[in-house]
Amino acid sequence: MMSMLLALLLVLGSSSGCNKVELGKSASPEETELTLQRGSVALSDGRYNDAIPDLQSVVDARPGDTNSRYNLGVALQRVQSYRESIEVLTAWGDRGVDLRQLGLKIKVPVDADADYLYALGTSYQEMRQFDEAQRCLDTSVGEFPDHLPSRYGRAMVLQQRGKLTEARSAWTDYLQRDPRSAWSDGARRHLATVEQKISEKSQP
Repeated sequence: MMSMLLALLLVLGSSSGCNKVELGKSASPEETELTLQRGSVALSDGRYNDAIPDLQSVVDARPGDTNSRYNLGVALQRVQSYRESIEVLTAWGDRGVDLRQLGLKIKVPVDADADYLYALGTSYQEMRQFDEAQRCLDTSVGEFPDHLPSRYGRAMVLQQRGKLTEARSAWTDYLQRDPRSAWSDGARRHLATVEQKISEKSQP
């Protein structure tokens, strides 16, 4: 088995200059796994345009693979293809994917975790679809209360929507949970902005 994997790795290649293999439904598990590994490495290296074709091939071959779907959605997000990221993360048009409904227009795989919901919420946020973004982030915070990125993203969406009182509470809550990090510096700046706006609105 190891010699087969090595041979496949040599054929597939690991550099960005190699031709991408188009996987079909009949692709062997070894081919699919190596393509996933190559796409995942490209994603972690920041080579998003290299990652996308490989990860798309894996999702086409294994539509129910939530981890691959998440990685592809993130890669598309990194190249600012937010609409395409939403389509992947909501599994539009893919049969064989067990889904759960978060809202009227949002369906995600049943095993979507906090990172998945955060990524989808962020793509909705970038598209300025704030209802959908908040729904994803509310769900993530409710189901995974210790996931700080979701709390940060939710506070940001509330601020962008002009829900200043709720945003102030959300930023305050975030800072209580994360008082010292690179993200907490941003949270303090946003909280100060929200408090200033609330103060300005309260003045006659």
